[in-house]
Amino acid sequence: LPGAIPAAAFERECLARPEEVLRSICIPYCTIGFRSGMYCRRLLSGSLLPAAPVDVRNGEGVVLWSHDVGRFADGAKQLHCYGAEWDVAAEGFSTSVYTRG
Repeated sequence: LPGAIPAAAFERECLARPEEVLRSICIPYCTIGFRSGMYCRRLLSGSLLPAAPVDVRNGEGVVLWSHDVGRFADGAKQLHCYGAEWDVAAEGFSTSVYTRG
């Protein structure tokens, strides 16, 4: 997704520039929206920042994005799904499913 950064990089930004992060729109996302919803709760609880960000939204999931929007940054067509039960990306996308090693 355009402008997306991994959670670890976001958390480093929280430590380095908390005032800037507090003014930003934070939209976590995952495969279907459950893990990103939990991350939203974490953000709103103030456990990552001294205060909750002003605007936190659950980006829901990349699988839903593939159906609703149909395109990703740089034309990416490969999605990573957390499990086989969520491997329901829109037609035209290829997927890989997370497996525990």
